[in-house]
Amino acid sequence: MNWIPTIPFICLLLSSSIADAQEKELAVDPDLAKNAEKYEVKYKAYRVGSMPRYRFGSFKVVAGKAGWTQTSRLSKIWSTEVKLLSENKSHFNLVNGQGDTARVSTFFYVSTQYEESITLFSSSFINLAIGEDGNFKEEALFTASISLDSVHDEWLLRLNAVENESQYIETYSLLTNGVRKIVLKHIYTDFKKGFFNAPALGYEFWEAGEAIGAVKYFPGKMGYNAVWLRKKISEDEKLLLAAAATTILFLKSTND
Repeated sequence: MNWIPTIPFICLLLSSSIADAQEKELAVDPDLAKNAEKYEVKYKAYRVGSMPRYRFGSFKVVAGKAGWTQTSRLSKIWSTEVKLLSENKSHFNLVNGQGDTARVSTFFYVSTQYEESITLFSSSFINLAIGEDGNFKEEALFTASISLDSVHDEWLLRLNAVENESQYIETYSLLTNGVRKIVLKHIYTDFKKGFFNAPALGYEFWEAGEAIGAVKYFPGKMGYNAVWLRKKISEDEKLLLAAAATTILFLKSTND
C-alpha cells in the first residue's frame, strides 16, 4: 500500500523544523546574556553607493556612504601566479537617543593569490598547458576609525583573517584607543545538517576578563541580526560598541 503524507502531517514536520531552527541562538557568554540589553537589528533599503540605515534600540545610522570596491589584477607574462588586490573605503554616522554621534570611517584591503594554468594549445585530442590551477590563499585586513563627539575620543577597530584551500583562520582582532584594549572573540552556534539549519555567527567584545557586548552578524537560516550591550557600562561605551557592531554588520554584509 502506498503511503501518502497528509497536508496536516507535512505542516507538522515543517513547523517542528522551523521551531528547532528558531530556538538555535548565538552562543553568547551566559553572564552577558543575563546582564545585557538585547536589540534586534533592522535596516531600511538603500540605494547603491549609500550606507544601509541600520537601527537597533535608540541607535541608528543617520548618514553615510558606501564606497566602491576597486580591484586590480597583478600577473607577469608566462607566469601562473595571479594576485588580486581589492580596496574599499566607506563612512557613516551613528547616533544614540541622547543625540550623541559616533563617526566611523572604514577601510578594507583584500589580497588574493592563486595559481592559474596557461593554455598553450587545446583541441579535441590534446590540451597543452603550463602549470595547474589551485594554491588559493586570501588575506584580509579591515580597519575602522571610530570617534565619539561626546568625549573627543578616537578608537581603532581591526579585524584580520587568512584563508586558504583547507581552512579559514581569523587572527587577532581588537578595538583600542591606545590605552584600553577590547578583544573581539568570534562566536557561533553548533552546525546541524538540515534544510532549516545553518550556524549563526558573531563576535563578543571582551575587556578585563568580561564580555561587555556582542553582535550577531549572520543569523543562520532563521532568526535576525542582533546586538547585546551590557547594562552597567556607560552611555559613551554603549555608543562605541554600537558603532563597532554596526561596522561589523556592514562589513560582513558586503564582503562575506
